[in-house]
Amino acid sequence: MKKIARILVPLFIAALSMTVCDDGGSGGKDSPSMGTFVKEVTLSGTPVNNFGLFNNFYDFTHFQVLYRASDIAGSGNINSIFFKYAADSSKTVFPHATIRMAHTSRDELGGNGSNMTSNIYGRGSAVTVLDDATITVPAGLTGEYFRIPLSTPFNYNGVDNLVFEILRTESPSQGLQVVIEEASPSYLSFVVSADSTTPDTVSDYSNYVPHTKFGFSGGDNIAVKGGSDGCIYPFTTAPANKVQQLYLASDINGSGPITGIAYSLNADLTESCAYIISVRMGHTDLSELTTVFADNINAGSPVTVAEEAFFRIPAGMTEGSYVWIPFTDGPFYYNGTDNVVVETRVTYASAVLSRQGIIRGGSRLTGAVGAAEGSRDEYLPGIKFRFMGGTMDVIDAYGNDPTVFNSSAGGYQFLVRASELGTAGSITRLAFRLSGTDTATEYPNFTVTLAHTSQNILLTEDETNVSGGALVYNKTFSMPAGLKDGDWIEIPFSAPFIYNGADNLVIQTTTGAGTSVNYVQATSNAAKYAGCTKTTGGGSPGDFRGVFRFWIK
Repeated sequence: MKKIARILVPLFIAALSMTVCDDGGSGGKDSPSMGTFVKEVTLSGTPVNNFGLFNNFYDFTHFQVLYRASDIAGSGNINSIFFKYAADSSKTVFPHATIRMAHTSRDELGGNGSNMTSNIYGRGSAVTVLDDATITVPAGLTGEYFRIPLSTPFNYNGVDNLVFEILRTESPSQGLQVVIEEASPSYLSFVVSADSTTPDTVSDYSNYVPHTKFGFSGGDNIAVKGGSDGCIYPFTTAPANKVQQLYLASDINGSGPITGIAYSLNADLTESCAYIISVRMGHTDLSELTTVFADNINAGSPVTVAEEAFFRIPAGMTEGSYVWIPFTDGPFYYNGTDNVVVETRVTYASAVLSRQGIIRGGSRLTGAVGAAEGSRDEYLPGIKFRFMGGTMDVIDAYGNDPTVFNSSAGGYQFLVRASELGTAGSITRLAFRLSGTDTATEYPNFTVTLAHTSQNILLTEDETNVSGGALVYNKTFSMPAGLKDGDWIEIPFSAPFIYNGADNLVIQTTTGAGTSVNYVQATSNAAKYAGCTKTTGGGSPGDFRGVFRFWIK
């Protein structure tokens, strides 16, 4: 077995699916209303050439690779995957290949003798994205990429780590070398099995990851990761309340409608902050900003995505967490070619807000709100762009309760802040994340009501919290059978809820008595979520908060 694994592990993950193309796009049959982007996973460790996933030594092989969420730096619908040729190659055909993807609770894979099934457990069901398919990899040159389109997209949440696995039952036409890179810091990232489920790793390559690109259809793209340099402008009480920030096309690596932006905090928030902001975005052919604000958006007209929008960031937000800026008037349609200028004006600030940033010369221009010219510098905030077509996820630490799906009649209310949501539009579905074992049952008279609120905590009176809201679900809810811990319990709405992107959102659920309990994921944080959850019927607000997924157009 050791000898077999020693040959297999040098193979690395490669292509399976239908016919593979070597284009540089993000792939898939995307609707014109959907944004697309590509995220590249390249590690700092030593790169080597390896057959790895694409060896031709044996008919049956089963590979798993663990990608860290921080290395992917994005979320949304993965519809294709790219690998990099490590040597010139002629056309290669991989028959009878199956690819699955899964979220995982593991920080590294189980090693020799473990069950590979355990590597894809704990954060939801594995999804077969390519089923018993023939993958044709075209001829390519060293350093080029080839793409494997997936028949079923995988909705990656960007929070959990990701397991990518390939199972092949027939040897390919030839071996294919791809570039792999050593993980640093090291973790057990790659396992292989010659007998279906039991890995036999090889130490030389067990901490390597393929140089990979993931193609997304809609979702959240961390275009620039925030660094250690703090950026306070324009979220400050000082005069520099007008700022332009320049992001390169190579940062974004995508195109289509952008429906939100978010920044990562440079410090824990010990008190709530409030702002009134206006945001414009525009294309530019500049690689560095000029000192004249009007000259920087020079490839078409700027687009106002928020005008005098009020929003509040709650206390308890931690360093590194993302804060979404309200897009009340978006989206911005990005052409995928030009660089992008984000211009923000703050006309009211209750406190200074520091965001994580990097150093890049000529990337920021600051001045007074009405100024025509400003001071150019090198401080650039890290940024996350949301492309239309993905879900809007609100995921925090894991626990369980409250029991939305209960064995006794009752209800819950949840408060979700605008700074956690970030996108205005039509919400058509809501999902809670299952905690524990799924029990198929029915919940009679199950209702869901959504409402806007300017309150930053829930009030004792149920009716006040959902005043002016809309009943979007009102019938028996049947819990689907076969869900695993971490799967989403989806609730389709009878009519969409039009969310304005600036107010906080109240979710109210009520139900008749079910035959059993299904717990959902939630977290308790007194500093961050005070007043965010309560039972209906006069219960006092508490500090639990649920985990949510919204489908929004």
